[in-house]
Amino acid sequence: MSLLIDSDHVTLNDLVALDSEIPTIASNEKIVIEGERGIIRESWSECADKLLENMQAFGSDATFQTDPVGWLRGGFGINRSRIKIEQVVMSSPLKRWMTYAALAMFYRNAVRRTVGDDRIAVKMDMATEERDAKWRTLKRIGLPISYSPIPCPGATHIYGAGSFTEENVTTLPDGNFPAGAYDVAISWYRNTDMVSSGRSEIVSVNVNGDEQIQVNIVGLLPPIGATSWIGWVAKAGSPLFSIGSMVGLSVNSVEITGIGSGVFTIREQSEDSILTFQNVFHRA
Repeated sequence: MSLLIDSDHVTLNDLVALDSEIPTIASNEKIVIEGERGIIRESWSECADKLLENMQAFGSDATFQTDPVGWLRGGFGINRSRIKIEQVVMSSPLKRWMTYAALAMFYRNAVRRTVGDDRIAVKMDMATEERDAKWRTLKRIGLPISYSPIPCPGATHIYGAGSFTEENVTTLPDGNFPAGAYDVAISWYRNTDMVSSGRSEIVSVNVNGDEQIQVNIVGLLPPIGATSWIGWVAKAGSPLFSIGSMVGLSVNSVEITGIGSGVFTIREQSEDSILTFQNVFHRA
């Protein structure tokens, strides 16, 4: 399972599935949807802030008797989140809420540029209503977290993680791949508990025939605790197969000569707990 920080998770296609007019409105009003300064990225940040805000536990865990320095530094009555955003594991209810949050933000932006257009205002109200309904559902179900998260290679919301791009995938002669398009990804692996991270962004590569695919991790920063990495490959659009062995972090590249039968025994990280949201008011 992937972590919240691995990517934006919501895509333009997700928004278009809810409202096919979005590309037209975005083009007419010059609204950026994807990318560094896009609506989806901004909405991700707002959603992350809301999750942390609603996961606060009232009061410092330090006491004067057990930690006088901590007590003086934090004191009682200090609100701090029970989680770090890096611990949040993606789930279907979380994805649905984030999708409607991005949709509501899109129309909130659009309505400011189209003053007097009641149709856009109605769309904004409907998206906001759905966003709030999905939030209530998420609060009832709870938030899945991992105690020892492993961000994926090139995690979007980890500073300095790097990125897995076309520059990390090339073709070489003397392989067994038939001609065609292939999807390639990688994941980090942790030997201590034998789990892998979620997979990186998928990179597509065209093979001319009887070639091998070389994958490298140049420019990627392994997270703390990672001990090796795994390559994944498949025909474009098909389920990915692991290459069948872990590659040490000291090895920057590996050649994949062909698609084998795949290895499905690699355990990907999953949630360790589902935390409930606190529906209480605190008094000082």
